[in-house]
Amino acid sequence: MITLLGTGRPHGSARPVGMVCHSVRLETLMLDLKKRVKADLKGSYGDPIDFWWYKTLKSGSDLSRDIDAHMRSADLGLMMLSTQFLSSDACRRELDHFGARGRHVPIKLAPVHLQDKRVHIPYLTGHVVLPYGDEESYAHCVTEVEKAEFAHLVALDILEHLEELGLI
Repeated sequence: MITLLGTGRPHGSARPVGMVCHSVRLETLMLDLKKRVKADLKGSYGDPIDFWWYKTLKSGSDLSRDIDAHMRSADLGLMMLSTQFLSSDACRRELDHFGARGRHVPIKLAPVHLQDKRVHIPYLTGHVVLPYGDEESYAHCVTEVEKAEFAHLVALDILEHLEELGLI
């Protein structure tokens, strides 16, 4: 996917772009959730957003520079929260970037204790997608129904943010 810098739009598309920010160690879990959310959005709302993540870059590119460029042009940051995410300097930088602009959707991908007093994360107070309570995450979803419900709640949150930002 080629993103036109400054617009947040893939070449030839008028849809907003969401940058998926996640820990590389949980990539399989993130891909499963991303696939389900995209299907839910497409089936119910006509595919209103394109998703970008670092693996869409061409091989041989300057990864850090290209991620920064995409981060600046993306309309929304989908923060796939996990302990690994919160301990990654790169992920925290992405959270700070999108959080400062109010353009982030925090999603609890794997177990993480957001109430830990030792970890102050200014952009995570308030709404985080937690359909099954504070201690649950997408990783806790076992059945197809639970996974579909979680993905649907994420899709609704994305739509809400896009509407608030006037992007759809």
